[in-house]
Amino acid sequence: TNTCTDPAGRVWVIDPIDGTNNFIAGFGNFAVCIALLVGGEPVVGVVHDVTRDLTYRAAKGHGAFANDRPVACLKTPLSASSVLLTTANNLRPDGTIPPFVHRWMSQIHWKIRILGSAAIEASLVGAGAAHGAVTLNGKLWDVAAAAAIVLEAGGRIVDLGGNDLFPFDLKDYKGAKTPFLACAPNATDAIVREMQT
Repeated sequence: TNTCTDPAGRVWVIDPIDGTNNFIAGFGNFAVCIALLVGGEPVVGVVHDVTRDLTYRAAKGHGAFANDRPVACLKTPLSASSVLLTTANNLRPDGTIPPFVHRWMSQIHWKIRILGSAAIEASLVGAGAAHGAVTLNGKLWDVAAAAAIVLEAGGRIVDLGGNDLFPFDLKDYKGAKTPFLACAPNATDAIVREMQT
């Protein structure tokens, strides 16, 4: 359920299957996600990539890991070899696709990938495998666990305008769409600019 009795306190956010359509289809990109928010800030996050038996995890002030290997976001700026991830559902509420999605899918400069699990995609940013991951139609439970990992790995979690998504206002949250960008620090401004043109 989406019940939060103390929005400013400790709140567990759990997504038992992120990438439900992949799971149903038998496609291997899905994860179990658990996060702890304190005052709307992600302080613990676990994203377990089930079929790869790979667990991304982080606790604020204690590092980010992929299984037992420490991970960090890329420090490099965007280049022709940069990987950007996006989810398959990129429709806006009015049924249209944002212009940046058309550009990303038709250009060959950046390497665009769609995995079908927002949490795995964002975790890959924290693990230094991608410069950014955009989710247009996610919910809080799609981002909370991965956010702890990305933030602890030195990255950013922002809304589509480039503003920090956390602390998240949990008061009256009942599952509204929560678009977000997980990004390496030196790629944030360029990705946000590209998304707004």
